[in-house]
Amino acid sequence: MMHYSATAVLEQHGPDPTRRAVASGGHITTLAFSEVGSRSHFWAPMGTARHVDGEVRLDARKSWVTSAGEADSYVWSSQALDADGPMTLWLVPANATGLSVPSRFDGLGLRGNASSPVTADGVVVAADAMLGGDGAGLDIALAVVLPWFLVLNAAASVGLMRAVTAETNSHLTSTRLEHLGQTLAMQPEPRAAVQPDEEARGTMEPREVEERT
Repeated sequence: MMHYSATAVLEQHGPDPTRRAVASGGHITTLAFSEVGSRSHFWAPMGTARHVDGEVRLDARKSWVTSAGEADSYVWSSQALDADGPMTLWLVPANATGLSVPSRFDGLGLRGNASSPVTADGVVVAADAMLGGDGAGLDIALAVVLPWFLVLNAAASVGLMRAVTAETNSHLTSTRLEHLGQTLAMQPEPRAAVQPDEEARGTMEPREVEERT
């Protein structure tokens, strides 16, 4: 989800070499929006962008970034450089000097995707690393990122629940109460938790429920 959402930004506003690298499978990018200070209010970044000798210095404490330390680049949000808009986006190489992953993320369900905090301490990027206009980051996030984010989040959620349901059914149909000669699927309580509509209407016998499950 994070990779495709970030890629959508690069496809519209990123440099051609990076886009080609992504398309060939040689480059993985990811979103770096949420911050320690404003948390999930990604539209209000606390991280700053400042002019430094013709380049731009970025400082921020991102609260978590999917594939932190693993991706090749970050679609990075900051306060606007000069404009009045609430947010500006940047393409930041993951190997940029000043970037660090201070700790592994310890959140339920997120350990497997390397979601971790990322700190930028004096990270310097070229001025043309800006993605879209200065101050236009929120508009890009809402118009480009959000559609991909919502659809892929729904897809991931459906996939997760399908897997959980399949594991549950496997457990109920394979675990037996030997003294009763029955599986757990034939017990009223667990059966009620995963019952088909026919069972809810009382039209199925326990053996049919087990077979359907």
